[in-house]
Amino acid sequence: WNGRLLPFYYLTVLLLAAVAVSEVVRTIAEVVRNGRPEPRGAGAPLALAALAVVVVLVGVPMGQLPYTQTIENGFAWPSFSPWRMRSQPASFVPGWAKWNYSGYEGKDSYREYHDIVTTMAQVGEQRGCGRAFWEYEKELDRYGTPMALMLLPHWTDGCIGSMEGLYFEASATTPFHFLTQVELSTAPSAAQRDLPYGQFDINKGVDHLQMMGVRYYMATSDNAVAQARTHADLTEVATSGPWVVFEVADSEVVSPLANRPVVAEGIDDSQVDWVEQPLDESGRFGGPAVSWFNDPTRWVVPLASGGPDDWQRVTAGDTPDEVALDPVEVSNAEVTDDGVSFDVDQVGVPVLVKMSYFPNWRASGADGPYRVAPNFMVVIPNDTHVELTYGRTGVEWLSYALTLLGIVGLVLLVRRPLARFAGGDGPVGAAEGPAGEGAGAGEADVLAGPGRLDESGDGADDRSGAEPNGAEAPG
Repeated sequence: WNGRLLPFYYLTVLLLAAVAVSEVVRTIAEVVRNGRPEPRGAGAPLALAALAVVVVLVGVPMGQLPYTQTIENGFAWPSFSPWRMRSQPASFVPGWAKWNYSGYEGKDSYREYHDIVTTMAQVGEQRGCGRAFWEYEKELDRYGTPMALMLLPHWTDGCIGSMEGLYFEASATTPFHFLTQVELSTAPSAAQRDLPYGQFDINKGVDHLQMMGVRYYMATSDNAVAQARTHADLTEVATSGPWVVFEVADSEVVSPLANRPVVAEGIDDSQVDWVEQPLDESGRFGGPAVSWFNDPTRWVVPLASGGPDDWQRVTAGDTPDEVALDPVEVSNAEVTDDGVSFDVDQVGVPVLVKMSYFPNWRASGADGPYRVAPNFMVVIPNDTHVELTYGRTGVEWLSYALTLLGIVGLVLLVRRPLARFAGGDGPVGAAEGPAGEGAGAGEADVLAGPGRLDESGDGADDRSGAEPNGAEAPG
């Protein structure tokens, strides 16, 4: 669903096509030469011609070549010739590059962008750090890109997080972010296809913010601001230009559970089993996590993909039992770039950690983590202090080992070639005189180990001091 991959796909196809063309040309040249040696610089004319073609094909649509004439919605080249190459419509690349590389400061709305970023930094200092969910609208491109607010963590030194990030494709929580975006944006992007999107719903949207541990909701449209101001769990804490910032109540990142989770049987942690399959009646994703996320009546019992044997097992359509858990107090929760830590007042009671699940997470002072819908973690403390850290998996260590092995092999090849083949008109290893007659005529000597071919190709062994052809060195 991510169009960013397409340019690289097309580039790969074009490069492969170029390799095919070059191989065809090389084969034809070999046939034409009929074994004659290739003259120096034989490929230079073809390379220069190819470069000229590329320069023209790329330069004309962008209007960057000398003697380019501007015409209606395009360019013509060269201006002095009665026969001109025309390109219409004009390429978007120059305008795109100018817009992007002029920077945030070069935009007319920079002051507005600067002010909301500064406001969020102040909110974080005064009311505490946390995640921010900002209302989407395509007009945010006035800041330089609709993704400009993804930089909130950068501008606030990590204090204010952004629920939407440039590389959110790496997170299995992404579908649930966009489902919530539709509920809290008047003109949402709904960027991920095949999801069962609803419509603007401030009540359900705030419920999802609390579920995902979002501390601040940033609204900008008149509709979103007006409805947010009527919600009991939203407190207006700041304004900046068109933006109104609300603090979300009961949105802790680590929180106790009311009921014991249940485990969905017959699925694994793949995105297909967890999110996509089975499809709903409209052909959209209806996997266990998505169905649970969109149905508030099911939230009372957390749904897990795995867990201890005493957790109830359920299949699609089952109504799970509500098994109440003992109350537990969570305190001193701290979130870092690659870890979460917190304290509990008793052990053995499951606790919800609202961080995106991934197999790399490791728990200290607790059993787990176990994946629960939508894509968070539950741990069972066996100590009053619990730490979760993001580590490495066996696949990563194997990849690192193979990479290191490849580097070592490359170094060895550079320092000590396994084989070298000598070119030239005469046979390698042949020498003047009777001793060299018929010795390897028409063949290439392959030197293994420490032996070397000297520049003349006579196969001398540097270590023994022996003359070629086996003659003893002068005493």
